[in-house]
Amino acid sequence: MFQLAATVNKETTELEKNMRLTVEAIESRRVGDAVTRQQYVMTHTNNLALMLNEVLSNLLSMQNQAQSESAGACMKPGGKKPKPGPGQQLSDVITKQKELGNAMQQMQNAMQRKNGGQQGEQGEQGKDGQKGKPGEQEYGDAEQLARLAQQQAAIRRQLQELNSLLNSKGMGEAAKELREIQEEMDKNETQLVNRRLGSELLLRQKEILTRLLEAEKSVREQQQDDKRSSKNADEISRPVPPELEQYMKDRKQLMEQYKTTPPVLKPYYQRLVQDYYKLLGI
Repeated sequence: MFQLAATVNKETTELEKNMRLTVEAIESRRVGDAVTRQQYVMTHTNNLALMLNEVLSNLLSMQNQAQSESAGACMKPGGKKPKPGPGQQLSDVITKQKELGNAMQQMQNAMQRKNGGQQGEQGEQGKDGQKGKPGEQEYGDAEQLARLAQQQAAIRRQLQELNSLLNSKGMGEAAKELREIQEEMDKNETQLVNRRLGSELLLRQKEILTRLLEAEKSVREQQQDDKRSSKNADEISRPVPPELEQYMKDRKQLMEQYKTTPPVLKPYYQRLVQDYYKLLGI
């Protein structure tokens, strides 16, 4: 919570600073500087909106989860649905990342069609037409890109939780790979927040998906190896410690001695001795 507050304060300070510099640039008729500062204003505004929306989503998710667990406890006392294994969780992450990549690709295709139509109109204008700045076609709709960034952030957090689970199970190599993938996802978030939907982002998305599939294969193979090792361990008979084995031999010899040379006892006590031998399995 303190880290979030610090981030919000930082973004708010930068937002206010760039708004003030934008006004000063406009008053001084420095149009180029004003446009640049205005872009910074939009970036910090999107960052704030994304963070606050993420906090709200987390709070609603926690509330729904608490309600579900409460309802489940009432319906099924003492029962709690177990979480899926690492392989299944990673498969869910891959599905969501694929859907996000498809949404990115569809958005870029729509932008290319739109930019293509605009270039045709500018060509008909002749010398009076003005061409856009290089890279300008990579800017996308702020609201749609913010939603994509939010989805990527949610997937990254889910992968982070899975990373902790793998570490707890001693699967350090897989956990290390997932940490590196998280860093690439973080780069995606940054580009989406800054409204940069281009070939670099889509290429990184394909690389993330490929590495996730490889990680899933590795995790499932490790799970299979662990199951086989556990099964083999159960099938192996445990040897008796030498000290216990010697004690059992001595005890058996003593019991045999009692049976071969029984003391003279009255019938009642003789029956008690026999019952005692039966309990000992002799």
